[in-house]
Amino acid sequence: MTIDLERIKQIRDEMNDVPVIIDIPAYPTDGVRESYLFSELDSLISITSLANNYFKESFIILRSVFEKFLYFWLMFEGTSYKWTQPYQIEPRTSSTPRQARDKTYDMWQGLKKSGDPKYAHWEIQKGHPDNVILLTFQEEGQYMTRSGIRTNEIVPICNYMLDQYEPDIKHLSDIENRVNNLIDRSDGNVTSYQNRIYNHYIYVSNIYRNLRINDLVDQFQLNIIRIHYNYLSKYVHPTKYSIQLRDRLNTRNYGTQYGEKQGLKDLILFYCVKLMQLYFQVFISGYEDTKYLDKYSKFQLLVKELDEMSKDFWFFDNKPTNFDLEYSDMIKKGKKAMGKTIPTELIYNEDPLDRLMKLSDYRG
Repeated sequence: MTIDLERIKQIRDEMNDVPVIIDIPAYPTDGVRESYLFSELDSLISITSLANNYFKESFIILRSVFEKFLYFWLMFEGTSYKWTQPYQIEPRTSSTPRQARDKTYDMWQGLKKSGDPKYAHWEIQKGHPDNVILLTFQEEGQYMTRSGIRTNEIVPICNYMLDQYEPDIKHLSDIENRVNNLIDRSDGNVTSYQNRIYNHYIYVSNIYRNLRINDLVDQFQLNIIRIHYNYLSKYVHPTKYSIQLRDRLNTRNYGTQYGEKQGLKDLILFYCVKLMQLYFQVFISGYEDTKYLDKYSKFQLLVKELDEMSKDFWFFDNKPTNFDLEYSDMIKKGKKAMGKTIPTELIYNEDPLDRLMKLSDYRG
């Protein structure tokens, strides 16, 4: 399970040539996605320098790079999206705004149930205040422009939202005594729009939702993504896990200290290699029609090499090892003996370090 750190760095250097496959400029995606790619690849290389001793710090950065990858993926392949729009219902024949809202709500729900195609994909909810209905639509992104000419290609909406999202407005608009607070607090449309961007595209649960909407992952793969995100998050949030990790690794009499330290290093490097592979794979796949096929083939080989390096790391995009299959069978037999429900799918170890150390023992 040894990973060649020097080779990882060489591959990162070879990735610098990837802009050559962008033969026809596209607006608004290429420049931003390229910078996004290199920014996160550099973070991953930085983590490899921390992997020997700074385990908690590595996990903290990895959580960020992992979450950003999921968004990056949607910037390339997330053509479908959901968007919620609030509608204010003004009373005409009803005596109160709430009565007018409820009347319209019932009418729209009735049209949806009747099979009217216009309303088939609407999600209709009563909102706040009493005269608001929230409509959620599933739509596709905007058409791409290449060299000033509109094409039939769809630009995933996440490209636009990355540019439009303003954390200062979303999180700080209620603080008046800021230097750059230029938001008119009486205009709720601005803050409402930023809240919706955050909730629809930035919030991790809705990143998961958008991956599923676009059929980029199935439910089992999404479960694996959630498991790893949760594992890394344990070291980001104020939990006991960072403290326990430090205490274990600094206890002289801790019997498996060397084994755990090596396991942590290997785990961090596996994360780095796998995320490098996924970032680069998604990026080059966005330009598979390039005329520079020789260069494209070269970059495909880099992806395959990284995939081979990380084959022992059972992630959402690759297959379990023989150890994982046998381990799953063992856990299922144990559950059966205890009279517990046995899942139909493979058992997945929610502790990646525990899994890696068991894999090492299995192979002797």
